[in-house]
Amino acid sequence: ITRTGSSSFELESVSASLTAAFALGDHTLTSTTGYYTHDLFRTTVGGALLPFPTLNTPSGLPLSQPEDFNSFSQELRLESGAGGLIEYMVGLYYDRSNLEGGVNLGFYFAPFWALVPPAGVIPANSLIAQEVNGDQDQANRSVFGAVTINVTDDLRINGGARYSSIRKEAHRTTRAGFGDDIGQVAEDFSLAQFTAWTTTVGRPDGDYPVTEFTDDKFMPSVNVQYDVTDDVMAFVSYSTGFKAGGWSIGQSQDVFGPETVKSYEGGVKASWFDNRLTTNLSVYSATYDDLQVSTTVIDPITGIFRGVIGNVGRSRSRGVDLEIGANPADGVSFFANVGYLDAEFLEYPNGPCTILGSRTIPDCVQDLAGARNSYSPEWSGSVNGNYEFELTPNIGAELGAWVYFTSEYFQQANADPLTAQPGYAKLDLRAAISGPDDRWELAVIAKNITDRTTGSYRAAMPGSGAVSVRLDRPRSVGVQLSTKF
Repeated sequence: ITRTGSSSFELESVSASLTAAFALGDHTLTSTTGYYTHDLFRTTVGGALLPFPTLNTPSGLPLSQPEDFNSFSQELRLESGAGGLIEYMVGLYYDRSNLEGGVNLGFYFAPFWALVPPAGVIPANSLIAQEVNGDQDQANRSVFGAVTINVTDDLRINGGARYSSIRKEAHRTTRAGFGDDIGQVAEDFSLAQFTAWTTTVGRPDGDYPVTEFTDDKFMPSVNVQYDVTDDVMAFVSYSTGFKAGGWSIGQSQDVFGPETVKSYEGGVKASWFDNRLTTNLSVYSATYDDLQVSTTVIDPITGIFRGVIGNVGRSRSRGVDLEIGANPADGVSFFANVGYLDAEFLEYPNGPCTILGSRTIPDCVQDLAGARNSYSPEWSGSVNGNYEFELTPNIGAELGAWVYFTSEYFQQANADPLTAQPGYAKLDLRAAISGPDDRWELAVIAKNITDRTTGSYRAAMPGSGAVSVRLDRPRSVGVQLSTKF
């Protein structure tokens, strides 16, 4: 339950897995079965206050989102014995899942009843709410294999391939009527009211233009590893992948296609001084075709922001990652990583406009070729240190500190400075004591010690040029008691 009254988040989930391995001569057959289900309900009633006292509701834009999901998966793998010239593995994979979810939204921040023609079809001072629900079934069938050729004791060539066929079917339904405090429809509109609302001001009614499809993809990969010394390994790799297309289950009727990627990587992994120091350096480049991008735009009729999912023409991500780990003395450890990322759109001719442009230019779009992708900081990383020692022969202690940082990054795929999170650094601390064999542990954990204010999401506020920010957790201190048995 949040500080904004009726806002809340409730999640119930169950997960289970069963793995069984059988020896078949020199081979091993492994079966992995998985099951997962969750039931989620989220409400958000904080936001724009009503400029119309006669409506007398706690929020001008209440939102509630129900979601039910369940999945079943089964994988079989047959692996050869290790140590020969050739090692291989083949397998089959299958999963099925169902997702039912929706968005319930109250249009309470303005007199929308006055905007729906003909005048008077919806009574004055009505609290109008609309529910948009989606139901999606998915089945994934895959066959895969991998082979390792041990050319010499120091040189290995790893090859792999996967073929996947993903079938999806989805449908969309809507309701509209008089709403309650969390944006749900308490009483349905008449047919005339519903038609007048959905064809002029509200979310469009009806199913998706395409309700089922199958995406197939063959994805090869190759990796070469060479042991320069016993403590230094160099590698290069090439891999491909894809994500199936789908639908926006919510406000719009968006249908988007599959996304594919080709990725190259090379690097060196090394250990030094009897493994007291490790260094991993990698350089990578990935090119995406039809990248799936989600962003938020302002509806030109209602002024309400809505989520839009579509395919970008092409994009590229390339960068450098460096990881360093050190154990200079018993009980003392340090770890640091830093990443440089150059992520930009190569082709995006009809990208979403900036907030200012959306409010001042009719049907505004922009060519985002060369613009930076969302949630892609140029620099990011972390540094942490840990010290373990004995307080008594039976009581151990541990002190830890973490600093993590990032440079500025956009939180919408529109290269808008108003949706950018400025760069920051945060500090976490941890102190713990534990019993023999770590059977129990009592820890005090402090996060965001300097109380740095940051946001995880930014979007335009309806009806104004303001920006809505979903704030991250401020400074917090917690106590954790854990046990092993």
